[in-house]
Order: sequence, then structure tokens, then C-alpha cells
Amino acid sequence: MYRKKGKFGFGMHDIQVRVQQAIDMDALNVVIWIRKPDGVYYIAEPMELKFRRHKRGERQEPSLQISGDMAGDLLDALTEELGNKGIKTKSDSKTEGLLEAQSKHLADMQSLVFKGREKK
Repeated sequence: MYRKKGKFGFGMHDIQVRVQQAIDMDALNVVIWIRKPDGVYYIAEPMELKFRRHKRGERQEPSLQISGDMAGDLLDALTEELGNKGIKTKSDSKTEGLLEAQSKHLADMQSLVFKGREKK
């Protein structure tokens, strides 16, 4: 479970996200809730992500609307919780690749700099 403190239009509170593998399904269950300063919890109501055919030029209402105050913190919380479950984003993979390349480069540079020097 990931927790993040934020301020979403109605005062400070904790936003919490939990991701679990659905039993007997190839799906993830995501639960989102907030705890207000008075200790009362509010949980997001279940929603089903459905897809329909889209006609060119047809106006599309948002699939999900998140308040501007909450968007960054909610997406951070979801990304962090997915990472905790071993689900990585493309950005995570790119960062890991860059760090690995930098480590190899530094090792190469060290071998060049210290080449010929004997340990005493």
C-alpha cells in the first residue's frame, strides 16, 4: 500500500492506493482512498473500464476525470504502488538502463586512470 499526504481542495489528508492481483483473473484490483484530518476515510467507488468503438469526429467525454489538486499525488501513489508490486513503467526501465551504462562507463574510466599503478 502506498500513502501520500496531499492537499486536495478540502484540506490536508492522506491518499492511499493498494494494488492486488485479482483472484482467478488476469487482472489487477486497485483500491483508492483518502483519510481526512479528522480520521474519516473516503473510498473511491468502483468503476469499470469499458471500451466502445469510436467514430471519427465524435466528441469524447473523459474516461476518468481527476481534480487538478489530486492528479499528481494520485498518479505518484499509483506508480509507486505498482512499482512495489514489481510492475515497472517504461521510464523506470530507461532509467535502469542509463544507470547501468553509467556504471560500466565509470568502471572503464577507473581502469584507464589506474592502469599501470600498482597497489602498495
